[in-house]
Amino acid sequence: SRGAKLPLGPDARRLVNAAGNPNDDTDTVSPYRFREALAPEVAAKRAGVAIDFRRVERALRVLLGRHSRVVIEGAGGLYSPLGPHGLNAARIAKRLKIPIILVAANRLGVLSHVLLAREALLRHRVPLCAVVLTEPTPAPRVVRETNAAALPFAVRADARIGETLVRALGW
Repeated sequence: SRGAKLPLGPDARRLVNAAGNPNDDTDTVSPYRFREALAPEVAAKRAGVAIDFRRVERALRVLLGRHSRVVIEGAGGLYSPLGPHGLNAARIAKRLKIPIILVAANRLGVLSHVLLAREALLRHRVPLCAVVLTEPTPAPRVVRETNAAALPFAVRADARIGETLVRALGW
């Protein structure tokens, strides 16, 4: 794979459909796609592809020109390596002046995860516009309730993540 000839994965396809823009071309929506579900920089190296941030930025600017709102799905977390020279979601958000929606699994460890990510965003001067707690696997009720109580600024997501984001952000 050269990183762009694979079809959209299920997550990207769900985002495109939830946004109501199923006709956006695949290479603009997802300029790099890899067979292995790894941090993008790692998957790229294993596929023999060099990620060029300019390609990602061009695609993003096309989407921003077409749509009033664009959701960018990060891969692996705020500091997960996305490309060379320390490229990660925090640096991209700062460079492009876009706010972050932090999505975190509602389980043991999420309090630290969210608070550390929030601190990092503050340090980078990147706005955090929402925190969404998801449940990829059912968490015990006490975990769900106490995490939500400890993070009063977070929104708990149900299976309809797109609708949850729309409600959380007032879109």
